[in-house]
Amino acid sequence: MADNFASISFVWLLLESGGGAVATSILFFVTLIPEMLLGLFVSPLLARGRLNVWMFGSDAVRALIMLVIPLCYYYDFLPIWLFFVAGFIQSACGSVYNPASVALLPRLVERSHVQKANAFMASANQVVFLVGLAGAGVLVNWLSSVTTMVVTSGVFLISGLLLLFLRPNKVEAPTPTESVEQIEQEEEEKLTFSEKIKSYWKEVLSGFTILRKHKTIFAINVYATFLNFGMAPFLALLAVYVTEELQGDAGTLSLLRGSLMVGALLMGIVLSKLKIKRYFALFIFAGLCQGLALTVFEFSSLIWVIVLCCAIIGMVETAVNVPEMVLIQTTVPPNEQPAIYAAGTALATSCLPIAALIVGPLAEAYGVGTIIACGGVLIIGTGILVRLFLPVDKTTAADANGQSTSS
Repeated sequence: MADNFASISFVWLLLESGGGAVATSILFFVTLIPEMLLGLFVSPLLARGRLNVWMFGSDAVRALIMLVIPLCYYYDFLPIWLFFVAGFIQSACGSVYNPASVALLPRLVERSHVQKANAFMASANQVVFLVGLAGAGVLVNWLSSVTTMVVTSGVFLISGLLLLFLRPNKVEAPTPTESVEQIEQEEEEKLTFSEKIKSYWKEVLSGFTILRKHKTIFAINVYATFLNFGMAPFLALLAVYVTEELQGDAGTLSLLRGSLMVGALLMGIVLSKLKIKRYFALFIFAGLCQGLALTVFEFSSLIWVIVLCCAIIGMVETAVNVPEMVLIQTTVPPNEQPAIYAAGTALATSCLPIAALIVGPLAEAYGVGTIIACGGVLIIGTGILVRLFLPVDKTTAADANGQSTSS
């Protein structure tokens, strides 16, 4: 809920403060850098600490940051660059939160229930997101974007406090891997400072080595690179599309983002009922559907058509995220999960900074709808190429489901 309160109020205040397509694309750019890189550096720390405490710290800092903008607004000092700094810090906190969240779930549920747990989590998230988007639209329209930010700070703090009540269960007996990890930690205490630095860098880079060994997860993240590149215009320019193409307001933006959540909710319910065996095939098919939905933004400005396309994109988001999460949580040793997630995120978002910098000027030159549609065409073309030419592990899906048959 706090994330969606922030996403609506933050970008709307930016537009009210004189920002346009270029400003929103720069904001998108500065939020990408921490997401790409910081997760790599914190993943070794996450393997050693209490994951829910790391997540609490992330929410607490975001709560503080959401108060900075209103305070500056109150004192009549709100330059555009301050939005970029605040967005950077917000993203940095999220880059800590997400790997910790992925690694925490398998410690709360049995292995055989991981897919269902991810699907239920996705559905529950979408319900809360819908409430958050609807509430943000109402607050921004009835009160102001600044007031909404103050409320957001409180919601972030409540979220962080709730995380402290999580108590991971020991759903499985200690494994040999865990015993080895304990020995390695004891040996690390004997190292000199310089040796610890070298060991730390080795752990940071180990995520890429682990990622390359898991062919299906690697192939998914390669395609995710192009998915993210193609989605960049949509993500960076949706608010501008609402104001320029649809002549809408904050309520219209909430409606479109709400339809994204409705689609994601429906797909989460479907995946909680079905047993998926071919995760890679689901990932590729979902990506192609996403590309088709994005192309419609150039050819129609009817609000109900755009709402339908956003719902499809939302369905795809869940269909894309659940397969990767399940494969990581069921085929990668627990102590390696934060590292491989961080490495995959860095790979999947590696092209986004370039996209974020170019979509604003391109949108001003050729139109927002045209650039969003071009992203869809890119996703369709690369999806076909990845499916044809990238090798995958044929037993990964079966291993993820605890089966012995091939997918």
